[in-house]
Amino acid sequence: KVTAQPELHFNLPATPLDYSRNLATGAVITDSPKGKLADLNTLPGNTDDWIEVDLGKDQALGEIRLVFGDKPMWQRFQIYCFASDEGRNEGKPWAQEANWTRTAAYRHDERGDDGGKPSVAYRGTPSRYRYIRIINRSGGPGSLSEIKVIPLAGQ
Repeated sequence: KVTAQPELHFNLPATPLDYSRNLATGAVITDSPKGKLADLNTLPGNTDDWIEVDLGKDQALGEIRLVFGDKPMWQRFQIYCFASDEGRNEGKPWAQEANWTRTAAYRHDERGDDGGKPSVAYRGTPSRYRYIRIINRSGGPGSLSEIKVIPLAGQ
């Protein structure tokens, strides 16, 4: 009798990353209800509301890191990425968060370069993208201190 072996999934980068750079520094961040987002500490609260980071051009992404805000992040959300030539319905799924409270408690990092705040890294299949959209799937307001987009090393 053959028994099925459980699959193990690791949140490790597929290639080396360049942590000295944050592609989101100076990027334009918009939200679905209002347009340009002034403050990551108060994210829109309706189900399917989103925020979007425009990196200005297609770049090789390796990690999207969400740094904790003053209040909790959306409980459930999805991260999609789009290249410059893709329509908004053609985005590629990068990550899905089913339980922010649990992830924040058990899978957070405390990196020195995150301003002393904990953060959670989401790593997808490395590729070149311009836009990163984070979609609220649970409803309710959310909060972040910073979004970091870490490129592949040597890119």
